[in-house]
Amino acid sequence: MRRTDLVVTVPESTARPAAADLGLALLPLPVELPPAPVHLSWHQRYDTDRAHVRLRDPTRAALVSP
Repeated sequence: MRRTDLVVTVPESTARPAAADLGLALLPLPVELPPAPVHLSWHQRYDTDRAHVRLRDPTRAALVSP
């Protein structure tokens, strides 16, 4: 993006680490956007897999609004 006249829209948490390294400016969007839906999916054989549950539950809590 640095060498173009293009604009990209990405989550701030994704852009912030790269912005300083690449010399990019982070600007707020000029419009309000609705929240993006988050979909979690996995094969049913992992429904009761303890390791998968231990990863899935905190991931769901971090991504899904209360």
